[in-house]
Amino acid sequence: AKEKDIYELKLKIEEVRANLRLEIEKVRADLIAEIEKNRTEIEKVRADLRVDIEKVRAEIEKVRAEIEKVRADLIKWSFLFWITQIAILAGILYKLLF
Repeated sequence: AKEKDIYELKLKIEEVRANLRLEIEKVRADLIAEIEKNRTEIEKVRADLRVDIEKVRAEIEKVRAEIEKVRADLIKWSFLFWITQIAILAGILYKLLF
């Protein structure tokens, strides 16, 4: 009876081992599937980020172009202002001297 109990215990241990192996393989397969799903999602997010970054870069270029345009306008108007001031001063000096 003792040998029979030992034999049954060994069979039960082997059965538990087999079940554990199956569970481990199932968990492993689930993990691999989840990792692959996450990789796919990460790649999608990366692609979306690349698109968004390019949009931001395009907007920055538009802003730079606008700043350059405003800068050119400011230089033009500043030049016209100083030319006008010099002309007025020259006119005043002419009136005072002649």
